[in-house]
Amino acid sequence: MITVQIGNTDDKLSQHEWSNFFHRTDELIRNAAYTVYFSGHALPAAPWQNACWCFDVEGDEEKAYLQRMLWKVAKTFRQDSVAWTEGETEFLR
Repeated sequence: MITVQIGNTDDKLSQHEWSNFFHRTDELIRNAAYTVYFSGHALPAAPWQNACWCFDVEGDEEKAYLQRMLWKVAKTFRQDSVAWTEGETEFLR
């Protein structure tokens, strides 16, 4: 499973820019993923803006392509980074 997180906690982006950044990121993930398990974002009245997706993609090529495209979109919106986490889920019992 892959988790991607984006944010605007430094207020670099206007509301309009954040909305565009969010929608472009969401579109990239939904087009690349074969399963999106979760997507969510901060409440509209929160003092920060962030979003998170949990999903799977098939194959290393698709994963590398998505990483390149996410970074390209982030740079377009003057972002320093996109958080990408990969790993196995552990069930605690």
